[in-house]
Amino acid sequence: MKLQKNTWLLLLWALGVTLAIIQGYDELQEFSESKAKSTLDLYDNLSAFSELTEHKSREVINRIELSSRLLAEQSDLVALIEQQAALSDHDLAHYASLLSTTQSSISVITTIDGEILYRSPKSFSLIQNNSLSHRPLFNRTKSQGFAWDIYYDIASEQPSLLSSILVKSGNTSIGQVVIEHKITWFPLLRIRNTELLLVNKHYLAGFHFHNDRTEKIRLELTHTELFETPSSQPLNNLKSFQPDKTLKFKPHEEFNISYYQLEGIGVKKALLSEAPISDRWSMLFMIPIDQEIETLYREVFETITNFLVILVICAVLHKFIVFHFRIRELTFTDELTGLNNRQHYNLFVPPRLKLHDRGKVSNFGLLVIDVDKFKNVNDTYGHPVGDLVLKALAKNLTEQCRESDLLYRFGGEEFLIITEGDSLEQLKQFANRLRELAPKIEEINSKIPGGITISIGASLRAPKESLTALFKRTDDLLYQAKQNGRNRVEIG
Repeated sequence: MKLQKNTWLLLLWALGVTLAIIQGYDELQEFSESKAKSTLDLYDNLSAFSELTEHKSREVINRIELSSRLLAEQSDLVALIEQQAALSDHDLAHYASLLSTTQSSISVITTIDGEILYRSPKSFSLIQNNSLSHRPLFNRTKSQGFAWDIYYDIASEQPSLLSSILVKSGNTSIGQVVIEHKITWFPLLRIRNTELLLVNKHYLAGFHFHNDRTEKIRLELTHTELFETPSSQPLNNLKSFQPDKTLKFKPHEEFNISYYQLEGIGVKKALLSEAPISDRWSMLFMIPIDQEIETLYREVFETITNFLVILVICAVLHKFIVFHFRIRELTFTDELTGLNNRQHYNLFVPPRLKLHDRGKVSNFGLLVIDVDKFKNVNDTYGHPVGDLVLKALAKNLTEQCRESDLLYRFGGEEFLIITEGDSLEQLKQFANRLRELAPKIEEINSKIPGGITISIGASLRAPKESLTALFKRTDDLLYQAKQNGRNRVEIG
């Protein structure tokens, strides 16, 4: 009887454990799919928003250029400045009609010596200093021929975009016209409950747009990852620009989603899309992800609860599986070599191409590296030695790479290195140094007499070339190096 009871209990626990494992596996799969979808959707939205903001900032620049051309073609404006005459009501109406298509208006007209011939009733203060004049803009216009910047309108407490052109009589500059451009910042924010920051990157000050309101803000950063141009200075003596609030940004990551934790604002967790509009100014769109993070946490909690409902004893197994899947799903590291893997490549390399397209990164280089006759190594010395070769080579490549380089194990015995800033000749020298060092790796030579050799294909990305096309072209060069006798570098 006791044996029969124990048998039934054993069968019951075995069935319970089996059901717990099956349900746990199904729920973990659903969670992983949900997490992957949420992550993909968030980054898709961020990418789409980045393209949209860049498009909008380009539209603003086009309007500035058009209004500048329209005014530069006005012969009566040249005559007015030469005569140092004041604008009549008829003149104002004429220029207002002329600039209506670009949603802009004349703000200031001066002679080349700075004498003001006309000035609109508004008062502006440039955020870079405490001056109520337009001399900083004027001085850049005189040196560059065309300039623009964002000013703080003291009267309305709103940011105003001002551009400046030189008016010429023949080849001689005789005056300056400052144009104010009407910018509507809010409509974009209704796309995804998004909030906008217009920030001066050097002084970490600017404006926060949300719920049809504008607030003056100061940023407080503990890192330099927020801007591509990290040089920043504190605000000094800006009596006309007193911030309404201070915003703090801190990078954070949960569920493989890298975001910023914010303090001093309604949004607590957000992805940021930056659209630089000048060397000093950027638009930062904050896409809130509080709900997405909470949803993922809720799904984890429901999974744990269901485990406990089926069988308490399966809770330990449940935690182990959650840990195992979470590590496997979130890691970007190749297990054998410790290098970046394809998942890292697919997620982080495409954004660098955008920086290269925008001129933020010069000379985007790619090296494709392959161990010569690696199959013979495995066949002759066994797979453990083959693994040792890959790990030792990975360590050697890591030591030779700079911090800015990206190193990948791309599969089997193939490695990738992505560089920035190197000329084709420098890339060739780097590749040949790697090739010459490979046969000298002591860990490999202790197992394989004579060591190993590697072949390398190296190339620079052409303008607007896709990542797939760049890889294929470089991989063809690697194949060419193999065909030409191995232990070679082919550059293209």
